[in-house]
Amino acid sequence: MNKFLNKRVKATAVPVERPSRNDEPATDFLAECAVCWNSLEEVRRKMRRSLMYSYGDQWGDLVTDPDTLAQITEGELIKKNGKVPLKNNMIAPILSNIEGQLRQNLMRPVCVARDQSEGRVGEMMSVAIEYVHDINEMEEVDADCMRMLLNGGMMAQRVEYAMNRSKDKQDVWVYAVTPSRLFFNTNIEDVRMWDLTCVGELFDLPLDDVLAHFGSTPQLKERIRNIYSSV
Repeated sequence: MNKFLNKRVKATAVPVERPSRNDEPATDFLAECAVCWNSLEEVRRKMRRSLMYSYGDQWGDLVTDPDTLAQITEGELIKKNGKVPLKNNMIAPILSNIEGQLRQNLMRPVCVARDQSEGRVGEMMSVAIEYVHDINEMEEVDADCMRMLLNGGMMAQRVEYAMNRSKDKQDVWVYAVTPSRLFFNTNIEDVRMWDLTCVGELFDLPLDDVLAHFGSTPQLKERIRNIYSSV
C-alpha cells in the first residue's frame, strides 16, 4: 500500500498527551488527526474508483461534455454520441473466486501454550476465542474485509467489549471499519506498524451524544454547542 501513502506527513516524535476532561480540548491532537485524514484523500478517491469498477460501473468516471462543458459520466457521453457503452466486468468473478477460496479454507482459532504445563489454559483460551468468532460471525466479517482489501488496498477491524444494541448483550464485538472513515499517519514504513503513531475512526453522533461523552462541565457543553452551531 506504500504507493498510496503520503510520505510528507511528519510522524509524531513523542506520544501526544491526552488532557483530562477538565482541561482544554486537545486541539493539537485534533489537528494531527485532521492532517492524517487529509493525507488519505487520494487513497479514498482511488478506493471509490476501484469499487466502482469492481461492481459494474466501468463508465462512471466524470468527463467534460464538449458541447456544454458540464461534467457528465463517460457512459452518458457515449450514449449522447449515439453509441452503447458496453461492459465486460472481469474483476467481479476474480473477487468472487478469491472469496470462495477463503470460505472453503476457513480454520478455527486455536491457542497453544508455550509452557506445556499451561496446556489447560490454552484450551480454555481456544474455547473463548472460538466463542467470540461464532457470536461475531467472523466468516462473514473476514470475507467482507478481504473484498475491501482487494478493492482498496486496506482494511481494518475494531474490537471492543461493549453493549451491542442489536444483540441486546454486552460482550466482545468485532466490527469492520469502513475505510472511508479510517485515518492514520501515512508515513509508516515498517510492515509491523511499529511506526504507527496515530490511528482513528470517524463517527457520526447526535449532538446529545457528543455532549454526554465530552460535556463534563456546563462550560464545555456550551463550547461544544458553539462548535456545532455552524455545522
